[in-house]
Amino acid sequence: MGNKQQTSIDWLKKQLETYGNPSYCEVEWSMLDKLTVQAKEIDKQQKIEAYYQGEFNQGCNGSAVDYYKETYE
Repeated sequence: MGNKQQTSIDWLKKQLETYGNPSYCEVEWSMLDKLTVQAKEIDKQQKIEAYYQGEFNQGCNGSAVDYYKETYE
């Protein structure tokens, strides 16, 4: 299906995995706060893009669920 985008949650998970063993992950709260802010910004941008895509297609390109599956899964 082409080039899939990464969700903000997937991005955050990958960032947290860089801090060590997933069964024992030690990260400072300040870093977690920074990562959360970045994940929220990614989420915001993805929602803006989805809105504009919907405006461009005028709702004729399937459902929101279809858009999510095609774009992020």
